[in-house]
Amino acid sequence: MNERTMHSVRRHMRHGVLALALAGLAAACAPAERVQSFSCGQRRIALSSAFYDQARDMLALHFRQRVDSALTDAYHASQDSMLMARATRNCIDFDEVIRRQAIDLIKTNLLFQSLVASSMRDQDPGVVIDLYGAQYREIFKNDIR
Repeated sequence: MNERTMHSVRRHMRHGVLALALAGLAAACAPAERVQSFSCGQRRIALSSAFYDQARDMLALHFRQRVDSALTDAYHASQDSMLMARATRNCIDFDEVIRRQAIDLIKTNLLFQSLVASSMRDQDPGVVIDLYGAQYREIFKNDIR
């Protein structure tokens, strides 16, 4: 390519970036009527809960079938859940209800991550029972307690 063609390509790229930036700004300044009824905070809390449920399923898979890769997958899904819960504070609709839900998810994920990091059950199964509740007997069929 010659120099004139390169200058033209750069100019068009700058116009494209400018157009994308303006489109993003216009979308951010959209009136409230166009925003879905499912708010930013609620959406992030729901996504955080979905990540947490996925992490619990992975840990259960590890306990049932001793799949070692499920432990790391569970830890990463829990980490994603925490990051999404922490991201709720950036939402415009961040209020006390969403704040409380995010804090609860973060605390639960911290407890969950400590269980995953230990990679084995404690002598006291209280932590596992708290996380799994009614599913405890189904997951730990051979537990004699």
